[in-house]
Amino acid sequence: MITDSLRIRQPASAYLPLLVPVAGYGIFIGESLFAPPSAGWTFVLFLWTVAAGTFGWWLTTTGGNRLLDWLDRHATGLAVAMIVIAGVAFITVSVLQARYFALSAHAEDTAYYSQILWNTLHGHFLSGNVQQARLFNPPVSNDLALHVSPVLVLGLLPVYALVPHFLTLLIVRDIVLAAAAWPLFVLARDRIGGTAGVAAVILYLANPVVIAQGVEAFYLLHLAPLPFFYALLAFEREDLTRFICWMATAVAVREDVAITMAGFGLWALARRRRRGWAFAGLAFPVAWFALTTLVIQPAFGRWGNNVVEIAWAKGSQPRWGLLELVRGNPLWIIDTLRHGGLDYLYRMLRSVGFVGVAGWEGLVALPGLAANLALARAFYSGTDPISRFALLSACALVGASVVVVSRIGRRPQWDVRVLAVVALVLLPSASLMDGVKDAIRSRLALYTVRNDAAALRDAVGRIPPKASVAAPNYLLPAVASRRELYYVTYLDMYPPARIDYILLDRNSERVTMNPQLRGRYLAWFGTLAGSNEYETVWQRGEYALLSRRASD
Repeated sequence: MITDSLRIRQPASAYLPLLVPVAGYGIFIGESLFAPPSAGWTFVLFLWTVAAGTFGWWLTTTGGNRLLDWLDRHATGLAVAMIVIAGVAFITVSVLQARYFALSAHAEDTAYYSQILWNTLHGHFLSGNVQQARLFNPPVSNDLALHVSPVLVLGLLPVYALVPHFLTLLIVRDIVLAAAAWPLFVLARDRIGGTAGVAAVILYLANPVVIAQGVEAFYLLHLAPLPFFYALLAFEREDLTRFICWMATAVAVREDVAITMAGFGLWALARRRRRGWAFAGLAFPVAWFALTTLVIQPAFGRWGNNVVEIAWAKGSQPRWGLLELVRGNPLWIIDTLRHGGLDYLYRMLRSVGFVGVAGWEGLVALPGLAANLALARAFYSGTDPISRFALLSACALVGASVVVVSRIGRRPQWDVRVLAVVALVLLPSASLMDGVKDAIRSRLALYTVRNDAAALRDAVGRIPPKASVAAPNYLLPAVASRRELYYVTYLDMYPPARIDYILLDRNSERVTMNPQLRGRYLAWFGTLAGSNEYETVWQRGEYALLSRRASD
């Protein structure tokens, strides 16, 4: 229970709960610097701001104190309920997507991880040609060329072995993504009370990138928030042993997680902690990143031959990958900021009301934000504020915001419970609502929702288990349990192959949103339909399943 001494307020600070949401509305209006917001939506958020300010002021009254007392008493139950509701919601969406083939444009990634785990269980360690043969020239044959992820083998593989289905990966993702709110709750509760813990959970679960990624394809980066927040909890408790354990777990998710985790080292240096913290927070993740990218990945075939690195180098193959390109062009940051980088930073920071950068705590988010700006030179998702690449940076900003508020709340003039609600929820609320709206709208545009699920299930059932298959993105996860799998939209990027079965969709809008790819797909569709190499063995509506004719 918060002591009475912490509830004392100076007269000036009593008006801040009324004014802070107005400042948050001003942050939202800042969007007009990059893209004019809708007048109607702007007015709706203005009304919300008025209500939020009124509610913030009411929290300082006797009635508000009774509500805060109730929140303190029931904080743990409320936090658990919110986490469970979020997890169930994510799982429900994943199940519906799988059942109705209503998968995102990036469903290939879910199929890839399902394929490499299935192949590992069947004697082909981390092999998955659907991406390894498409994204590399020459092709590679092991996921260690793409990403170094001990968690994939030590954590996901045993679970996948129990239920070898792509939906297993999505459900694990959903549970871990929602559960990441728990260590954040514990951090805020222990420092400034249960109400702050509830506010921290809301700030995380309402973040647009968390909501967007909770309904996306499966990515390893989705598993990183949980160990990140546990590392943050250990960092604030100054428990070096547990911090090292959680640091090791986090960087084991994927090698590039080490970039964001290095922010702890910068923070430790700014706080002048002893050398052990600087080593564990900075030297360890930097050394791991160097080992994985300069030794392990090249050993498995990655030497500047990845499509992202080639795109960054404008067609050439940089032997040392992205590191070589950053070193070779030190002014890249200015160009990136001019072409979408500033908008990206604004949208990331507004989701926490800029609170996360109101102190040295913001250093924990600096490496991740900078890395995404660098990635944007070759990959548009680098500066997409709701992409998988933004997830861990958003978590760093959320965690930093909680620590900043807990630090400010220790001053005697603040009622820390009111401060937590106002700073962590009401201040960024207008931007969060706007971000969630944009996230839902953009994600709906990326989903295939007009499929005939019964027809597709019939088609999948006709394909022999050991046959190689080429299919549209929305069908790839359902046929991923096989040695060879091909993304039909990008067949030209694979080495020549004799594919046993090809599923075609005459509705090219379901296959790709890219007009250039759509035209190429339709031309290839007509060529294949008239080919003597394949025969149509099944057809329903706009779908057709082709089988390669037996050789004489």
